[in-house]
Amino acid sequence: LPNTGREGGTYLKHILRNYECTTALAPLTLFMQPHLAWAQLSTPKIELITDSTGFLTTTVVFPSNCGKDLFHGVGNGEYERMRDIYRMFKGKECIDGTHQVATYSGQFVVSRQRIERNLLSTYQELDDMLEAPEGSDIYKEGWWNNGPENPFFGHSVERSWPTMFECEDPRMVESCPESDWLAKKRECQCFDS
Repeated sequence: LPNTGREGGTYLKHILRNYECTTALAPLTLFMQPHLAWAQLSTPKIELITDSTGFLTTTVVFPSNCGKDLFHGVGNGEYERMRDIYRMFKGKECIDGTHQVATYSGQFVVSRQRIERNLLSTYQELDDMLEAPEGSDIYKEGWWNNGPENPFFGHSVERSWPTMFECEDPRMVESCPESDWLAKKRECQCFDS
């Protein structure tokens, strides 16, 4: 694969290539960067995976208000494009004050069932935005080295996986403290029925 779109571009390519062939998507897929990010947090969280896991982020979770990081010490900015992603996957506007769980490092487990709840065309639209051609207006946003290999928009995608896969309830931040993950297996993820 070409090195474009950060890790989100790679994840979307996997989904797009395998979406219509349900035997190609595993019952559960672990998406991660080439290294285990936040290993001290991720390793114990991986132990929470069950056959019923629908979505589990293996890194830090924090509250977001439609793209504005709210947790001091973890969140570090505003990602207005998260509103676009919310609209694409939820079919409605993100209303200020309706907090969502956001995450870092794009490292998570998701079920085939949750992947298939979203339309293939929605994944394609997101991928087209994430991997826009050089010179696109999307690269005028964010920081100085914004381009196809490291688009600022990729940070919005990274934070939005819980919303895309219907596991964005902000109560998870409080109900699943780092010190108690293994004891709170049910509160730290979303399950399929």
